[in-house]
Amino acid sequence: MDEAQVKAALNGATNLAPPSSKCPKREPFTVSLIRMLFSKLDFSDPIDVSVRACLTISCFTLAQGGELTVPSIDGFDSTIHIKCSDVCDKTDCHGHQVTVFRIPHTKCSKDGEDVYCAAQPHQVNPISELNNQLTVNDPPVNSHLFAYHHSHGHRPLTKCAFMNRINTVATSLSLTSLKGHGVCIGGTLEYLLYGVPFDVMKSMGRWSSKAFTLYLRKHAVIMAPYLRGSPVV
Repeated sequence: MDEAQVKAALNGATNLAPPSSKCPKREPFTVSLIRMLFSKLDFSDPIDVSVRACLTISCFTLAQGGELTVPSIDGFDSTIHIKCSDVCDKTDCHGHQVTVFRIPHTKCSKDGEDVYCAAQPHQVNPISELNNQLTVNDPPVNSHLFAYHHSHGHRPLTKCAFMNRINTVATSLSLTSLKGHGVCIGGTLEYLLYGVPFDVMKSMGRWSSKAFTLYLRKHAVIMAPYLRGSPVV
């Protein structure tokens, strides 16, 4: 069977799949939603500080939750998981500063990948949350970037603890259960509404063109700047 036949077979299987076999669309973590969560996440409580930092950095770097958290309390591996020493700032010739996060190992690259973001002009600011994490929790340089103070010393932030804390807060705000994948979707939506070009978004999110379309929401609003008689973008 050649490549064209394989592709046709896979497309056919996808089209014939029953609706029950497909995951529902994830609710995006919009800036307004994150702001609501922040109203209940204490800016001085160690685990809340860690969750706030991880949430905003995941959103604005478009990194997956599993790339920034660890699978278990005893599962931190400095060769795989992001550490404080994996963060640096870079500045372009115009003086624009970007914070780069080096993920040592990802599903797509055993040699690691860079994700990056910059300060945002509103309350949901990944750089201020990162600085607060480094101040309040002060994780050792070669420990997990989002490690937080615990009675037995620094504890790495697990994906389970991250999502459990978010959903505990969501429940207190009478919100529906939130899924981690929605963080990346929310960041994508935010950048698209800023007018960031689609090819830049695909590069930031490290997606193929087909996968990228799964992250689109509010298509009409996103496309509006492109559709005017004198396009803004």
